[in-house]
Amino acid sequence: MRFFYRIRLLTAALIVALGGCAFFPAPSETCYTFHDSVREAPRQWSPLRKIGDADAVLLSLLGTPLFEDGAPLAAESIEDVTAAFPDREQWEIAETAGRVFRIVLRQDLSWEDGMSITAQSYADSLRILLDPAARYPAASRFTKGDAALLGAAAYASAGTPVYTRSDEEAEDPDVRWFPLTMEDDGYFSTSFAALAAAGRADGALLSRLTAEADEGGCVALTEATEADIRAAAEYVFTANGLLFHEDEFQDMLLYKCAARMPAVDFSAVGLIAEGPYSLLYLSRSPVSVRGVADALSFFFLIHTETYGKYGARYAASPEATVSCGPYRLASMTEEGFVLTRNDGWFGYADADRGGRYEADVLSYRILTYTEAYRAFLDGTLDRLPLERQDLASFSSSPCLLSVGTGTVHRFVFASDPAALAALGEEDGSCKAVLAYPAFRRAFSAMLDRTRLCAEATDGFLPTASLTGAAEIEDPYDLKEARRLFEEAYRLAREDGVCADGEPVVLRCMVSSSGALSEADKRQEALLNEWLAESAEGTGFAGRITVRYLCGAQDRGADVAAGRIEMIRTAWTGEGADRLSLLSLYTDPDAVGGMARLSESCGWDPGAQMLSVSDGSVAETRSLTEWTRLLRVEIQEEEARASLLSAVERAVLEAAQCVPFGEEARGVLFSPRVQADSDSVRDLRFLYDDAAYEAYLRSVSGLPPIR
Repeated sequence: MRFFYRIRLLTAALIVALGGCAFFPAPSETCYTFHDSVREAPRQWSPLRKIGDADAVLLSLLGTPLFEDGAPLAAESIEDVTAAFPDREQWEIAETAGRVFRIVLRQDLSWEDGMSITAQSYADSLRILLDPAARYPAASRFTKGDAALLGAAAYASAGTPVYTRSDEEAEDPDVRWFPLTMEDDGYFSTSFAALAAAGRADGALLSRLTAEADEGGCVALTEATEADIRAAAEYVFTANGLLFHEDEFQDMLLYKCAARMPAVDFSAVGLIAEGPYSLLYLSRSPVSVRGVADALSFFFLIHTETYGKYGARYAASPEATVSCGPYRLASMTEEGFVLTRNDGWFGYADADRGGRYEADVLSYRILTYTEAYRAFLDGTLDRLPLERQDLASFSSSPCLLSVGTGTVHRFVFASDPAALAALGEEDGSCKAVLAYPAFRRAFSAMLDRTRLCAEATDGFLPTASLTGAAEIEDPYDLKEARRLFEEAYRLAREDGVCADGEPVVLRCMVSSSGALSEADKRQEALLNEWLAESAEGTGFAGRITVRYLCGAQDRGADVAAGRIEMIRTAWTGEGADRLSLLSLYTDPDAVGGMARLSESCGWDPGAQMLSVSDGSVAETRSLTEWTRLLRVEIQEEEARASLLSAVERAVLEAAQCVPFGEEARGVLFSPRVQADSDSVRDLRFLYDDAAYEAYLRSVSGLPPIR
């Protein structure tokens, strides 16, 4: 879930001259046209491929996934039917829950050409997507992950090389292979290709290695490739919280077998059209209903007749594109593209299930940022995503919408007493007070997150939640912070941890940069101001100081290993569901083991207990146990939401990590529309095209919009 912070759009706040563009259709008197831009031309908006930003815009408007944010969209319902599935033995399913799901489709789904969409449409689309001869990149949505489809990986990998760690079965025992896309068996939690795709590794390095890779995604270690392979391995080690070691590097390398993966019949893939509007989804391992729904949020249909005609050029031009979404692709030129309403889309008749689109025409121009900036000011665009350097100029504009990105910044503490005592000896200060939850909670309570984000970040949105959950309230309370600091001081004195008058210096590693930024320095000053204020009148009065540091290459691994007592870090959770985000704090298996939890120096979610009551009976389990139950057993949405909230509150109560702000991007909208989110679906038009042109003609001048 994201935060949306809306500075209300005032109708008369911005008056602009409406410009024209030759390839846009002339608006009718009753037409609502929205003018937008993209940075690059769409190339192929096919659900079969990994796509660029402009392609993603098209795909989202031309397709309708089965689920959206966990809720049914093209689907009518989903339920776990594992226990009643009669063919469990045939499919070798031992479990009685979390493996077989019935998905009932809406019966009013159709393509823009009027052809009905049925359960068989999804099965046929999946067969194309998993085609082992085509090796489409998007097949990984079904072959990997918690909700991977049973049999999908075996079907899609037919004919690919088989790799082994033993040279006994090697095709050539003198050649070792480095896997770009495969995670090591339980040893590494992510691959180099995944890191590069997420912007956490060198994309150019990935391109060079991909050019040398075989069809199985592995690169032979040769004199020509060794330097690049070792550089890629360094990224993998670092991302997994490990130092590079030669022996472990050698363990990463594989041998290629002479054998190839065998061909598998599609009937062995666990997506079954059991009726005209009913699908069975068989997962490879136990998963929750929400997990399946989230996985199917990225399942876009393929128009099989058009695919048969165009093959690899499917969805690369208007004539090779057929829509089953809210819009259809009307035209495309070198300057841009135009979409018009797909009147056959079910959502226009069902406002509660996706049909909130008001725009009749969506006109996109291909513009650089500078060109788009000028076009917005000239009145020929209705939307402008601002780059960071321009955010401050429009920070008070009534036309600005600030949208959370899902990247939440937080402070993380070490809390292991022995590690803290050793760190305290390094600079002669009492760091062991961080072992007391009261001290860490006091730190959270004294944070004025609103002021911190406004004065010392690049436009972050204040948040006290790790997941952007609206029900998590800001704990800012100086009086409570003062009480907690006094409680922590009393406990430390009773335990003989902190000598009278001993300073508490908290070194906080904030970045890998060579120098602190101006925002860093302002943050440090604010923290020290609030620490002084909240510790006043307690035993810690005048003794607590935060000192920002920079330069560490892997501060997460440093705090986990007890090499520093505090860091500032962030996790990019855009597109992830709440359970997946919380698992990063509560389930070591989700990140590859306890050592890879940044919070793990003193934090053990398997020992953190949480009692949950249904009103009559209370049940106590560890946070790890609750998290794993949420994956499979707890399916009812209200119960899941309540338990997810309870788990997050328990994590925050421990204050091992303290969130304070979510990165935001600013988007300007013209006075033609009111926007409560950065989605075309949520636009509300204040003028139709004719009325807006008349309004602009009735005024003169261009008032400032800042």
